Amino acid sequence: MTLPRALLPTDVLALLSYGSRNFDNRAWPRERIGAESSSHPLGVMADKVRSLGRDRCAWVSIEHQRLRGLVAARPRGGRSAWEIDSLIDASPGSDVVPGLIDCALTGVGEHGGEKLFVRLSAGDNDLIETFRDAGFASYREETLYARSSGPKVVDVTDLQPALPSDDYPGFRLYTSAVPEPQRRVEAVTFGEWHDAQERRWLKNGGVELVQHRDGHISAWASAARLPWGRLVCLTAGQDAAREADAIVAAAASRMDNGAPLYVLVSHDDETVARRLEEAGFAPRREFVDMVRRTTVLKALPARAVPVATNAVRV
Repeated sequence: MTLPRALLPTDVLALLSYGSRNFDNRAWPRERIGAESSSHPLGVMADKVRSLGRDRCAWVSIEHQRLRGLVAARPRGGRSAWEIDSLIDASPGSDVVPGLIDCALTGVGEHGGEKLFVRLSAGDNDLIETFRDAGFASYREETLYARSSGPKVVDVTDLQPALPSDDYPGFRLYTSAVPEPQRRVEAVTFGEWHDAQERRWLKNGGVELVQHRDGHISAWASAARLPWGRLVCLTAGQDAAREADAIVAAAASRMDNGAPLYVLVSHDDETVARRLEEAGFAPRREFVDMVRRTTVLKALPARAVPVATNAVRV
């Protein structure tokens, strides 16, 4: 069996030779959420990874010029946090996936990444267990809500475009809105939170909006137009969660109207989920977010205070 290794430029021709054959991409970065199918032509995958460098790494298992598996990863908001955005398993027994995950952890660590994230379908139980066996921890479960048309737009006048100066207040919103067990795994410090933000999906015309109330940020909404519709992600405090449907509608209105609307909601955001369901949204798909550190945290050994041999205890 050929051991997994880093993707080489010479492998691209072998990948492209598959032509229009489809492979199942089992990773779900935000720009793919809402797609009806996770099948991607491998030619598209090869085009995505042909410019490997600081912004993308990939690892493959190829045997007799036939692809057995591929994993690709990229940084999120900063260099310390990476995510797996492509995971293809073309082997009969999924026996190459553990080796590819190990290669990804090692490679990301060599590129300065301290954490590696992945979002998987909640129904992909075997793959979730494979990642757990590799040391990944589940820290969040999410539901994708969908509606064929956007809800009636309510004028939310205090929604403003996010500025760089809003980052730290946004982190304070995160610490107040997200349960501590999740924050302990996902991001403890401001630096970890900033680097772990998924913002690549917003590059093509996406918007980030914040709601300022009582001197702090009460809601942060991100929205982007994807090929199959509009996607909105919302982090809201207790008060803002009660008007989640209005905030979602206002954020979606910044995109083209008429396209289906999707909202990704954490299972911990019960108020947000209830407001969306009352507004006509229906659950479409479930996801599990997982993460593992590429570095090993070790506690410093306790050092005993030196005491002179002739010291007298008082």
